[in-house]
Amino acid sequence: MVVDRSTVMLSLLAAFVLAMLAGLGVVLMRERRAYAREGKARAWAFVRIAALPLLIATVAVVLVPTRAIGGPEALAALYGLLFTAAPLIWFGGHWIAGRAARPALSASESFLLAATLPAFVIAASFLAGALQPLAWSITLAAERAGYGWAEDAPARHALAASRRWTTPSGDVVLARWQAPDDVHVERIDVVTGDRVIENAGRTLLHRICQAPGAIVLVQPASETLPSLRVYWRDPDRRLRVSLLTAASPAEAESSFDVRWHGDNGFDLPEPLPRQIISLALQHDPPGTFFGEEAQRYRPGETFDQSCLPPGWQGRFPLRGLSVRIDRPASPEPLRIEALRSTPATDQSS
Repeated sequence: MVVDRSTVMLSLLAAFVLAMLAGLGVVLMRERRAYAREGKARAWAFVRIAALPLLIATVAVVLVPTRAIGGPEALAALYGLLFTAAPLIWFGGHWIAGRAARPALSASESFLLAATLPAFVIAASFLAGALQPLAWSITLAAERAGYGWAEDAPARHALAASRRWTTPSGDVVLARWQAPDDVHVERIDVVTGDRVIENAGRTLLHRICQAPGAIVLVQPASETLPSLRVYWRDPDRRLRVSLLTAASPAEAESSFDVRWHGDNGFDLPEPLPRQIISLALQHDPPGTFFGEEAQRYRPGETFDQSCLPPGWQGRFPLRGLSVRIDRPASPEPLRIEALRSTPATDQSS
């Protein structure tokens, strides 16, 4: 059984909150005993009960004006109230409650009770930050253990395309595997010799992308094509794992053919990761590709649709596009550029 990351993180968060509440309970018990030894247990209880409406009033004096102000000024108002009105109400309210208690508490005793909760919250925040790397390690270990139970199975993905294009700085290769629609991919690891990049389908989005039923890998031809370890489920919902491999094609194709649709749209010759596609808008300077609209996910799109979908349409007229393939061993990326043969219609007026 694979445990979802969010489930593990929520469980760890719940355990942390319960531990902090238990810690707060211990602090309050020790605090009460200290005041009881001085015969002020009832006064301590009175002030602690009064802290509940004081907490509500303190939060309200910060949030209500901030929400009413809105806009960029709201942040300034938030910090201003947090360091002026909030301490005045919180500490001043505890002082008044301490004076009203019987027997009355001194100002120092009242302020000490007022400082306990903020100090505990600050300490808990620092502790949460310190424990975050450990929580992340536990989450990854739980997820890795779950995928370790996957059943080895023949691949349902078949190699559907293996292509190669030439650029001025070197060749680019692409492999695309296709599976039936009832196959649901949960995770993709990249395996190169003894090196494994886990969950690359979510972290290596400039090299690997997914489309309905498809997995696409694109990289420089100078690098060895890795294997993909794919964890997937079919309609019976059983978790399986398969290894996908491909060989780099020996000969490059003559051109990278883009089909343009209207002024704003296009189809690529193969699905490509949207993260590597930049656009040249109609009025951009020649030779520049500043447009990033193709890289953004639209409402309803997920990482399972990290390939740019076919028939993509932008908001503005396009002059061309560029595909950038980074090379770890070189500061110069590989680029494939495609320009329209006819200018797009000017729609700026």
